[in-house]
Amino acid sequence: MVLAAPVVLTAPGRVAKLARLMPGLPQYVDPLRLAETEESIAGRLAVGAMPRLRETLRDDSGTVEFRLKFRRDEQGLVRIQGEFSTSLRTICQRCLEPLELKLAGVINVTPVGAATGLQSVPVEPEPLMLSEGGIHLPGFIEDEVLLALPIAPMHGAGECAQRPGARPDARQRARPFAVLKGLNIRKE
Repeated sequence: MVLAAPVVLTAPGRVAKLARLMPGLPQYVDPLRLAETEESIAGRLAVGAMPRLRETLRDDSGTVEFRLKFRRDEQGLVRIQGEFSTSLRTICQRCLEPLELKLAGVINVTPVGAATGLQSVPVEPEPLMLSEGGIHLPGFIEDEVLLALPIAPMHGAGECAQRPGARPDARQRARPFAVLKGLNIRKE
Protein backbone atom coordinates (compact mmCIF):
# COMPACT_ATOMS: atom_id res chain seq x y z
CA MET A 1 0.00 0.00 0.00
CA VAL A 2 1.39 3.36 -1.08
CA LEU A 3 0.45 6.42 0.95
CA ALA A 4 0.04 9.70 -0.83
CA ALA A 5 1.98 12.68 0.44
CA PRO A 6 -0.14 15.05 2.50
CA VAL A 7 -1.33 18.17 0.74
CA VAL A 8 -0.01 21.35 2.33
CA LEU A 9 -2.68 24.01 1.92
CA THR A 10 -0.77 26.87 3.49
CA ALA A 11 2.16 26.81 1.07
CA PRO A 12 2.53 29.82 -1.27
CA GLY A 13 0.31 29.52 -4.32
CA ARG A 14 -2.15 27.26 -2.52
CA VAL A 15 -4.06 30.02 -0.74
CA ALA A 16 -6.00 30.99 -3.87
CA LYS A 17 -6.89 27.36 -4.53
CA LEU A 18 -8.08 26.93 -0.96
CA ALA A 19 -10.19 30.11 -1.23
CA ARG A 20 -11.91 28.78 -4.37
CA LEU A 21 -12.76 25.52 -2.58
CA MET A 22 -14.20 27.22 0.50
CA PRO A 23 -17.78 28.46 0.25
CA GLY A 24 -18.44 32.11 1.01
CA LEU A 25 -16.16 35.07 1.27
CA PRO A 26 -13.53 35.71 3.91
CA GLN A 27 -14.53 38.20 6.60
CA TYR A 28 -11.03 39.68 6.88
CA VAL A 29 -8.34 39.99 4.22
CA ASP A 30 -4.70 41.01 4.46
CA PRO A 31 -4.15 43.35 1.49
CA LEU A 32 -0.37 43.33 1.92
CA ARG A 33 -0.22 39.58 1.55
CA LEU A 34 -2.72 39.50 -1.31
CA ALA A 35 -0.80 42.22 -3.18
CA GLU A 36 2.40 40.15 -3.15
CA THR A 37 0.76 37.52 -5.37
CA GLU A 38 -1.61 39.96 -7.14
CA GLU A 39 -4.73 38.12 -5.97
CA SER A 40 -8.29 39.05 -6.89
CA ILE A 41 -11.49 38.63 -4.91
CA ALA A 42 -14.95 38.73 -6.48
CA GLY A 43 -18.29 37.99 -4.93
CA ARG A 44 -21.69 39.09 -3.73
CA LEU A 45 -22.75 40.43 -0.39
CA ALA A 46 -26.35 40.61 0.80
CA VAL A 47 -27.63 44.13 1.43
CA GLY A 48 -29.39 42.73 4.50
CA ALA A 49 -25.99 42.00 6.05
CA MET A 50 -24.98 45.68 5.89
CA PRO A 51 -26.58 47.38 8.91
CA ARG A 52 -25.55 50.99 8.14
CA LEU A 53 -26.73 50.75 4.53
CA ARG A 54 -30.00 49.08 5.59
CA GLU A 55 -30.92 52.17 7.65
CA THR A 56 -31.07 54.30 4.49
CA LEU A 57 -33.22 51.91 2.44
CA ARG A 58 -36.89 51.03 2.05
CA ASP A 59 -36.10 47.32 2.26
CA ASP A 60 -32.95 45.25 2.52
CA SER A 61 -33.40 42.92 -0.43
CA GLY A 62 -30.74 42.61 -3.09
CA THR A 63 -27.01 42.08 -3.28
CA VAL A 64 -23.87 44.08 -3.95
CA GLU A 65 -21.60 42.51 -6.55
CA PHE A 66 -17.92 43.45 -6.37
CA ARG A 67 -14.49 42.70 -7.80
CA LEU A 68 -11.23 43.67 -6.11
CA LYS A 69 -7.66 43.35 -7.39
CA PHE A 70 -4.71 43.62 -4.98
CA ARG A 71 -1.32 44.68 -6.38
CA ARG A 72 1.74 46.86 -5.86
CA ASP A 73 2.13 49.92 -8.07
CA GLU A 74 5.32 51.38 -9.57
CA GLN A 75 6.12 53.18 -6.31
CA GLY A 76 5.77 49.97 -4.30
CA LEU A 77 2.50 51.03 -2.67
CA VAL A 78 -0.20 48.41 -2.21
CA ARG A 79 -3.28 49.24 -4.28
CA ILE A 80 -6.80 47.88 -4.03
CA GLN A 81 -8.64 48.53 -7.28
CA GLY A 82 -12.02 47.27 -8.34
CA GLU A 83 -15.65 48.02 -8.82
CA PHE A 84 -19.08 47.31 -7.38
CA SER A 85 -22.66 47.43 -8.62
CA THR A 86 -26.02 47.05 -6.96
CA SER A 87 -29.69 47.93 -7.21
CA LEU A 88 -31.16 49.35 -4.01
CA ARG A 89 -34.77 50.01 -3.02
CA THR A 90 -35.15 53.36 -1.37
CA ILE A 91 -37.60 56.30 -1.21
CA CYS A 92 -37.55 59.22 -3.64
CA GLN A 93 -37.05 62.40 -1.63
CA ARG A 94 -39.13 64.45 -4.09
CA CYS A 95 -42.35 62.40 -4.33
CA LEU A 96 -41.84 60.00 -1.37
CA GLU A 97 -42.64 57.01 -3.58
CA PRO A 98 -40.49 53.85 -3.93
CA LEU A 99 -37.36 54.25 -6.03
CA GLU A 100 -35.14 51.57 -7.59
CA LEU A 101 -31.65 53.09 -7.38
CA LYS A 102 -28.94 51.53 -9.52
CA LEU A 103 -25.46 52.23 -8.22
CA ALA A 104 -22.06 51.39 -9.61
CA GLY A 105 -18.72 52.60 -8.35
CA VAL A 106 -15.00 52.35 -8.82
CA ILE A 107 -12.76 51.42 -5.91
CA ASN A 108 -9.20 52.75 -5.81
CA VAL A 109 -7.50 52.89 -2.39
CA THR A 110 -4.07 52.44 -0.86
CA PRO A 111 -4.01 50.71 2.54
CA VAL A 112 -1.75 52.39 5.11
CA GLY A 113 -0.85 51.16 8.57
CA ALA A 114 -1.11 53.08 11.83
CA ALA A 115 2.71 53.10 12.04
CA THR A 116 2.96 55.03 8.76
CA GLY A 117 3.82 58.68 9.31
CA LEU A 118 1.24 61.19 8.12
CA GLN A 119 3.83 62.77 5.81
CA SER A 120 4.16 59.55 3.79
CA VAL A 121 0.42 58.91 3.37
CA PRO A 122 -0.52 59.40 -0.30
CA VAL A 123 -3.39 61.69 -1.26
CA GLU A 124 -4.09 59.83 -4.53
CA PRO A 125 -5.33 57.15 -4.47
CA GLU A 126 -7.39 57.55 -1.33
CA PRO A 127 -5.65 56.16 1.80
CA LEU A 128 -7.39 53.42 3.79
CA MET A 129 -6.30 52.89 7.40
CA LEU A 130 -5.57 49.25 8.19
CA SER A 131 -6.39 47.63 11.50
CA GLU A 132 -4.31 44.83 12.96
CA GLY A 133 -6.59 42.14 11.54
CA GLY A 134 -6.51 43.52 7.99
CA ILE A 135 -9.59 44.77 6.20
CA HIS A 136 -13.07 43.67 7.20
CA LEU A 137 -14.28 42.88 3.68
CA PRO A 138 -18.08 43.30 4.19
CA GLY A 139 -17.51 46.58 6.06
CA PHE A 140 -15.16 47.86 3.38
CA ILE A 141 -17.67 47.14 0.59
CA GLU A 142 -20.48 48.69 2.67
CA ASP A 143 -18.39 51.86 3.12
CA GLU A 144 -17.83 52.14 -0.63
CA VAL A 145 -21.57 51.77 -1.35
CA LEU A 146 -22.46 54.35 1.32
CA LEU A 147 -19.99 56.82 -0.20
CA ALA A 148 -21.62 56.36 -3.61
CA LEU A 149 -25.18 56.98 -2.35
CA PRO A 150 -26.67 60.34 -3.33
CA ILE A 151 -27.51 62.64 -0.42
CA ALA A 152 -31.15 62.84 -1.55
CA PRO A 153 -32.09 60.01 -3.93
CA MET A 154 -34.73 61.11 -6.44
CA HIS A 155 -36.42 59.91 -9.59
CA GLY A 156 -35.20 61.46 -12.82
CA ALA A 157 -36.76 64.70 -14.04
CA GLY A 158 -40.40 64.12 -14.96
CA GLU A 159 -40.53 60.59 -13.50
CA CYS A 160 -41.97 61.41 -10.09
CA ALA A 161 -45.59 60.52 -9.41
CA GLN A 162 -47.55 63.67 -8.59
CA ARG A 163 -49.34 63.30 -5.29
CA PRO A 164 -52.47 65.31 -4.41
CA GLY A 165 -51.37 68.36 -2.46
CA ALA A 166 -47.78 68.06 -3.63
CA ARG A 167 -45.93 71.30 -4.26
CA PRO A 168 -45.77 72.16 -7.96
CA ASP A 169 -42.48 72.66 -9.71
CA ALA A 170 -40.98 76.15 -9.23
CA ARG A 171 -41.40 76.97 -12.93
CA GLN A 172 -45.15 76.23 -12.79
CA ARG A 173 -45.95 78.11 -9.55
CA ALA A 174 -47.93 81.34 -9.74
CA ARG A 175 -45.81 84.37 -8.94
CA PRO A 176 -47.84 86.70 -6.70
CA PHE A 177 -45.72 89.79 -7.42
CA ALA A 178 -45.43 89.25 -11.20
CA VAL A 179 -48.05 92.02 -11.71
CA LEU A 180 -45.72 94.55 -10.08
CA LYS A 181 -43.09 93.90 -12.72
CA GLY A 182 -45.18 95.74 -15.31
CA LEU A 183 -45.76 98.83 -13.12
CA ASN A 184 -43.72 101.87 -13.94
CA ILE A 185 -42.43 103.29 -10.68
CA ARG A 186 -40.72 106.65 -10.87
CA LYS A 187 -38.24 107.89 -8.37
CA GLU A 188 -38.45 111.59 -7.53
